[in-house]
Amino acid sequence: MVKQKIKLPKVSLKNNGKVGFSIYLPMDGQKYQDRFRDRRISQPLSAMLFADAVGTNDIFGFKSFDFISNPLGLRLGLADMTITDHTIEIMKGVVWDYEKYPQALISGDTGSGKSFFLFSLLNGLIKSGAVVDVADPKETDLSVLGKTASLKYRVTYGRDRILKSFYRFYLEMIKRGREYHDLLNDNLEENVGNYRKYGLKPHFFVFDEFGAFVSGLKYNESEAIQQILGQITMLGRQLGYFVAIAMQKPTADTIGSASRDQFQFRVALGKMKSSGLSMMFPDDVDEVQFKELSKNLKGWGYLAMTPGQARSFFAPVIPKDFVPFKYFDELGEQYPAVPVEPMGEIKEFLASKSAKYVELNF
Repeated sequence: MVKQKIKLPKVSLKNNGKVGFSIYLPMDGQKYQDRFRDRRISQPLSAMLFADAVGTNDIFGFKSFDFISNPLGLRLGLADMTITDHTIEIMKGVVWDYEKYPQALISGDTGSGKSFFLFSLLNGLIKSGAVVDVADPKETDLSVLGKTASLKYRVTYGRDRILKSFYRFYLEMIKRGREYHDLLNDNLEENVGNYRKYGLKPHFFVFDEFGAFVSGLKYNESEAIQQILGQITMLGRQLGYFVAIAMQKPTADTIGSASRDQFQFRVALGKMKSSGLSMMFPDDVDEVQFKELSKNLKGWGYLAMTPGQARSFFAPVIPKDFVPFKYFDELGEQYPAVPVEPMGEIKEFLASKSAKYVELNF
């Protein structure tokens, strides 16, 4: 009997502490190399090791795959979030830079923890110095915040008021575009920069239950809203205008094909069907081992900052004694709401500049 000698590749594992590890696969020209280069190899490794792949790196002689085995250990409290003028720490080691990864798309069924995640997101945006507008079509968790010092007069509910608020946000972006154009012409010898170079603030529109709202509009209104959203997602980054759209199930019919690919920060909360995951993370369905944890586990889900790979995460913990109105009212002592600019003044300015924009009549 002839013994067969099988030569296996040398694989290295590095322990990254209590929360994860890295696996290094050799890129040495041997027969395993093509398989090791394929990112899909992380899927069986995730299933076998019950860990989540969070990234890959090309190192001289190796392809490394990073995994976290205890994402719950990386969860932050609301008070522990580190926030700068354009970044928000979502979880330990996970920082959303909304200038680098603009426009947020958030999905999650009822009971997934979506509302609590929006509270933590609003907390981060306000502390970053952004001007924030909020729409709450269902008049539930967010609607009361319009009377707080940090969001006074900037939270709307009811069909007509939401339409006007979102439209004003869009017109403000067009106005800033004209102002930005004038600033560039006045500073021709300086390097080109974004809105921050000229002392302008970031401006966010957080739109909860966007899908339910659009489904209740007339056809021409729905078309106009999608067109406006498309312009904001494509033009807003340079001007400092951003949206965070939250809904139960994102579809191209609701968001609009022009906008769907512009959302570079994506969060899916709770247990989602494969069809929902494919809409949120179309490039990762065949490469990521999406786990199915208990539906009773609030604030758990997946996020991706495109073109990065989707990874599991836990939203910041909201304290049990958390009272939204009290919290955001006290937050306004340090971060007071910016007064709302009248729509008539915005339109007057745009007319003086012969600016073109989508017409939406109420």
